[in-house]
Amino acid sequence: MCIRDRVIGDSPVISEDSSGVVISTGDRPLALVGLDDVVGVDTDDALLVTSRSSAQKVKNVVARLGDRGLTQIL
Repeated sequence: MCIRDRVIGDSPVISEDSSGVVISTGDRPLALVGLDDVVGVDTDDALLVTSRSSAQKVKNVVARLGDRGLTQIL
């Protein structure tokens, strides 16, 4: 991982040819290959991966999940 990468959590993260990655890890190991400018959040209930440029659109997905009654993963 490069200096611009950030890992939040204690899970082992292996990165190959990836940069600009922000990951919040759950309990399982994570491998990244060939990713640039990616944001990911791994929880017990769900995994979210998006480009940094689309990260602001996550609120739209949260609203849609709420509309479908999938509030347990919010």
